[in-house]
Amino acid sequence: MMMAFKGLFSKIKIMNSKKLMIICLFVLCSFSGIAQNWAKKFLKQANTQTVYLSTTDNVFFTNLKSSLQNFVLDSLNEEKIISSFVEEFAEELSYYGLNVVVLSQQDTLKILKDNEYLLHIAQIELQEMDVMDSIKNVYNFRDETYGEVDTVAFYKKVNGLSFDVWLDFATDDKQEHKIFYTSDIVTDDLQGFMEKDNPNTDTVFVSYSITPINPNDAYTLAFLTANKASRLMFDFLMNRYVWIKTNGEDKHYYSISVDKEIQKTDSPEEILEIL
Repeated sequence: MMMAFKGLFSKIKIMNSKKLMIICLFVLCSFSGIAQNWAKKFLKQANTQTVYLSTTDNVFFTNLKSSLQNFVLDSLNEEKIISSFVEEFAEELSYYGLNVVVLSQQDTLKILKDNEYLLHIAQIELQEMDVMDSIKNVYNFRDETYGEVDTVAFYKKVNGLSFDVWLDFATDDKQEHKIFYTSDIVTDDLQGFMEKDNPNTDTVFVSYSITPINPNDAYTLAFLTANKASRLMFDFLMNRYVWIKTNGEDKHYYSISVDKEIQKTDSPEEILEIL
């Protein structure tokens, strides 16, 4: 009889353990769903969040090339670089639903309220530099009886242009002050191919062409960097909102797609760097 009771208690213990596990999984799933609902709520009510956007009025042009010869920087219009970035940055933040107020240099911002943010484009820098690019190919030999393949890379120094931007972020809480950084790069377009007669020779024939970057590429780079930075800034504000609403319990990362779909991951693929 005692053995029977022991067996019964063991079964009850196992059943209770399974029930506890199911309950825990249910609670975790429910919490995850609630957290994602906070992200959705932020997107839905984004127009209640106001971003006051201000900007620097100058651009740093830096030559990092070994030849010290500028191919692009000397031809750029500083004002056009700034406007290309600021206009796209503000437009994209508005596209995701945020209320954006662009401040002029003469505007004096009053004390921030809850759900209001000051975002100052503190510094913009364009750097011209040497970049190593390559052509990589797998050879198809003329004599198919070899049955071998060979991979070789051809390296060529090309011209590159980097767009770097620093964003000064502030809220009504002075302790939440942050400096964000992001950058993007464009290079000369290196295109070509390699040929090799057979695998027993080191002779390689390379044919290539280079389409150099020009001033228009710099303005496009400013536009594209602003497009990326605005999306990542929205991600930051959304995750900040979820973190506040869940008391920091939700460990997932939420991001917005270009078609305004919220994606949830364990870790971000790309974020604004915090300095």
